Amino acid sequence: MGFASGAVEATMAPSVFVLFVMGLIIGSFLGVVVDRVPKGLSVVHPPSTCPRCGTRLGPFDLIPVLSYLLQRGACRYCNAKIPVRDLAIEVAAGLSFAGVYAVTSDWQATVSGVVFAAFLIVMFLIDLSHLRLPNSINAFGVVAGVLLAAAGWSDTSFTHALAGALAGGGVVLLVSWLSKGGMGVGDAKFLAAIGAFLGPIGALYTLFAGSFVGAGVGLVLIKLGRHERGGRIPFGPFLALGAVLVWVTAKI
Repeated sequence: MGFASGAVEATMAPSVFVLFVMGLIIGSFLGVVVDRVPKGLSVVHPPSTCPRCGTRLGPFDLIPVLSYLLQRGACRYCNAKIPVRDLAIEVAAGLSFAGVYAVTSDWQATVSGVVFAAFLIVMFLIDLSHLRLPNSINAFGVVAGVLLAAAGWSDTSFTHALAGALAGGGVVLLVSWLSKGGMGVGDAKFLAAIGAFLGPIGALYTLFAGSFVGAGVGLVLIKLGRHERGGRIPFGPFLALGAVLVWVTAKI
């Protein structure tokens, strides 16, 4: 039994590393999505360039994490600072992908998990930076969640994925109506996408967890004088954190 356990751990370690590297690479693309989609720009054209000097970036300028570190966080053509956010997205995606693999039971569940993780990372950062949750990415989340469930790769069934999307979107719209705009339509669409991955109960748990964390953070910011009472705080990041808590709790 000990030998078998050791063999599993030995084969798992390289796989976790591979998923981590894949996350770094995909995280670089997610950074492009976060930067361009809110501006209404294509994520594939034009190729990556320095926003200051306009120089097209070569392969050695786009190596995840390593290029940032070797260039000391600056463009090697004009020395303009590269946002730390770009590095953070790559590392977050790498760690998330490796974490998903570590707690999933098969490769289909891993695929579903990494798609969900990438979706949450993008929406977290876009809402945090731009106070909006783009329809195009929300639609991608709903479709991806339903299709992965239909293929049997998700933790929820096809019918539960559909019910989760309807329940997630419906309950936020109801809360928005009752609170007279306390939550936005974008939040409803975001929770609909989350529900497509987690099912109706998971969507409700996500809303509760996100509301709890959001209320706590809001109170801390008010106490620190960093936010005025009644001012707007983006709720998308808290829904994303709530979804992570629900997903991880279900796995462990």
